[in-house]
Amino acid sequence: MGALPDGHEEDAADFQHHPCASLPSASRTGVELRVIAGEAFGRRSPVRVLWPTLYVDMMVAAGACVEIGADYSEQACYVAEGEIEVAGTRAAAGELLVLSSGDAETLCAHRAARVILLGGERFATPRFIWWNFVSSSRERIDSAKRQWSEGRFASVPEESEFIPLPPD
Repeated sequence: MGALPDGHEEDAADFQHHPCASLPSASRTGVELRVIAGEAFGRRSPVRVLWPTLYVDMMVAAGACVEIGADYSEQACYVAEGEIEVAGTRAAAGELLVLSSGDAETLCAHRAARVILLGGERFATPRFIWWNFVSSSRERIDSAKRQWSEGRFASVPEESEFIPLPPD
């Protein structure tokens, strides 16, 4: 049960593996980026997505800047390392910077940074999130909680650890 678009919420779980070399990359002055899923910077990932999706890994040198287009209605920058600034707002490692909807922005690194640019188009139906469960229905999340507690979810291949539900 994940954040899937309307009409696909009950699709079976799917896993795809794409070697790093198969993911498109691009260079800008002081910026190296790789499009993991979706389309950005004139590149399209081979990862199959069901909805317009943005997921880009960027390495930005100290002092370098990169233009982020207004290609998606929802966009954010997760700073994995370093420190960045977008539209006058700074963000450091471990912080998520939500970008203004519909605006192109310039991202600049104050310190060398690894940034995940993520987002996509809004779903027509709002979603609820609880722990690892995402659905357009609170009732479906409650059902998933029961199924998880009862061990009715398929196990992850080559994984034996069971993680109990967190408290409500």
